[in-house]
Amino acid sequence: MMVALIFLFLNLVASPFKSKSRLEAENVALRHQLTMAKKTIPFNQTGISKLPIDKPVVYRIQSDGGKNNYTGVAQRGRAQERLEEHLPKGKDPIPGAKVQIE
Repeated sequence: MMVALIFLFLNLVASPFKSKSRLEAENVALRHQLTMAKKTIPFNQTGISKLPIDKPVVYRIQSDGGKNNYTGVAQRGRAQERLEEHLPKGKDPIPGAKVQIE
């Protein structure tokens, strides 16, 4: 336990002195995580059924050209249900060709 605390303290003291190449590598890794977190699917029943149900999402319903028609938030477990409400035969239809989720 004491060794872990010493290691944590040393990391905190040394962190402002990271090399430029290490910071660039860390930046690349974080950018990769961001791009992997975004996903674009077709705005139809088949595309919506492929969405994760285990996490909350921010979704953007977009036109073919990428114009944002609507931005919404769905709680954990409700992403599919919320997007189905916006399909043409849903209770709150919104025109769109694709959905981008984060």
